[in-house]
Amino acid sequence: MLKSILISTVLLGAAATTGIWIKSDGEIIEVPCPQEYDDSRERLPQGCVNLQPGIWLSVDRYRDMEVEIASLKERLEGKDREVQVLEGRVNELQGQLIICTAVPECPSCPSTLPNTVTGAVIGTVITAGGCALWTISQ
Repeated sequence: MLKSILISTVLLGAAATTGIWIKSDGEIIEVPCPQEYDDSRERLPQGCVNLQPGIWLSVDRYRDMEVEIASLKERLEGKDREVQVLEGRVNELQGQLIICTAVPECPSCPSTLPNTVTGAVIGTVITAGGCALWTISQ
């Protein structure tokens, strides 16, 4: 406890008493650094050190955070749309699964029997034609 009090005292003595503040019109002014904790939201002038808990930010850091928050909100909205699309796909697949388990044969599953018969017929015709040509040539 004593050690933290000594460190705080040294830091307070070494901390800057004034900082640079850039106004919205671009004018740069020098303002005193805050010395007390304040519940209200403040931004910390550039060059000042935050020695007490609170939300004290430089103007640049505050603007960077605002941009980052906007970017994250946009990403979150995109992810929400993506989740909705995926949930729709899951519901569609669940519906197909229910249909496939209720009906003896799944309507979306193609039967291979016509393909097999067609292949056998084509093979038979080619073989018979080949045999006929061989017989004629002999």
